[in-house]
Amino acid sequence: MKRNDWHMKLDEFHLTVLGVIARPDGTFLITKRVMTKAWAPGWWEVSGGAAQAGESSWEAVRREVREGNRTRCEQGRRRLPLHLPAYQPG
Repeated sequence: MKRNDWHMKLDEFHLTVLGVIARPDGTFLITKRVMTKAWAPGWWEVSGGAAQAGESSWEAVRREVREGNRTRCEQGRRRLPLHLPAYQPG
């Protein structure tokens, strides 16, 4: 699958992760997208992106946070997986 090619075959999938980073003081890490992004420029977001081949969800979140914010994060005790049904155009 090529980058930004959302025409996948039935046996293909695209793993996307989001990392909600909570601090001990109850605040959360959010970032503002740069204005040069094609989708949602200037919008606020939590760290996330696409997993690379062979990465677990946690490894992908950790890499995305490090790449986007130059920040390290540790896996917390609570993880809430979100499973969404596959999009069926029609």
